[in-house]
Amino acid sequence: MVDEWTGQTNVDAAADEAVAWHLRLPGAGAEEWHAFTDWLEADPAHGDAYDALTRADAELDDALTPPDWSDTVPFTAANDDRAAPRRRWALAAFGGLPPRELAS
Repeated sequence: MVDEWTGQTNVDAAADEAVAWHLRLPGAGAEEWHAFTDWLEADPAHGDAYDALTRADAELDDALTPPDWSDTVPFTAANDDRAAPRRRWALAAFGGLPPRELAS
């Protein structure tokens, strides 16, 4: 059935109310929990809408939680096992390389 004023179906209204309950319940007191229970029992569509919302919220929470990379082995490039190249530029910076005839 479609509401002639808002154009919403009963399912849309139940989904909107489910969102409102889902946001309200974390800080709810006893009276609000009783009202929530009454709302769930009033129509099976309410329970279906709330269940669908909580499933979607849990999936979104899982998707937004970054993976734990602390137990993984760090990446090592295939060419990282060779010795570091000599730094001849350092010798050149401090007076240059010795002449070849003196180096032997």
